Amino acid sequence: VLAIPLGFVNPRVGRSANLIVALLTVIIYLNVVNISQATVAQGRTSFALSWWPVHLLILLLVLALFLWRLKVNSRWHPLVLWSNCKA
Repeated sequence: VLAIPLGFVNPRVGRSANLIVALLTVIIYLNVVNISQATVAQGRTSFALSWWPVHLLILLLVLALFLWRLKVNSRWHPLVLWSNCKA
């Protein structure tokens, strides 16, 4: 599901930025899942308390990216704010 908002490409802009964001997101996600798995294996936390926060965080990230892509012409979009700061 994360590939849908990251697959959006503006034809006038390079395509590598979304690929880098996707790669970093996957690396961070896998590391957090491995840390979570290690804490469960060591008995520090229970499976239920260790599993859902990781996936909830990713779900919130996916929802934020979908909202970000839907409101491209909003004056509060990060790229619009950035262009206003540069001007």
